[in-house]
Amino acid sequence: MEPALALEQSEMSILDRMNGAMVLVTELVEPQTIRQWTGAEVFAQGQEDQDARRVILLAYSPRSVTALVGGTRSETVELSSTPDGLHWSCTCSGSKEQAGCRHFVAVALETWRQSPASRR
Repeated sequence: MEPALALEQSEMSILDRMNGAMVLVTELVEPQTIRQWTGAEVFAQGQEDQDARRVILLAYSPRSVTALVGGTRSETVELSSTPDGLHWSCTCSGSKEQAGCRHFVAVALETWRQSPASRR
C-alpha cells in the first residue's frame, strides 16, 4: 500500500472535521483534492480514462474500493479509508514514484461520481 496522502498544513483534513473518526472512502476522493495531490497532467490522464469508461468497480464498500482500469494494459487499484487518511495502491509500474498515477485518479473520480457526496 502507498503511504497516506496528506493535505497541506494550511488545510483542515477531512479526518479533523470528523473528530478523528474514520470516514468513508468517498469523502476522501473529492476531485479538487485528488488534483492537488497528483498535479494537472496526471489528473487529466486519469480523467480521460474515467471519461472513456475504462474503470470497472470490482468491490465497493463504505471504506474501500477495488477497481480495474482498462487500456493498453489493465491495472488493479485499491483505495481505502484508514485512520491516517486515504491509502491507495496500483499494479502499474509508475505508481511507486508519484503522489498518484492515472489509474488511481480514474478510480478516485469514478468512486466520487458514484457517491452520494458528489450530488450535494
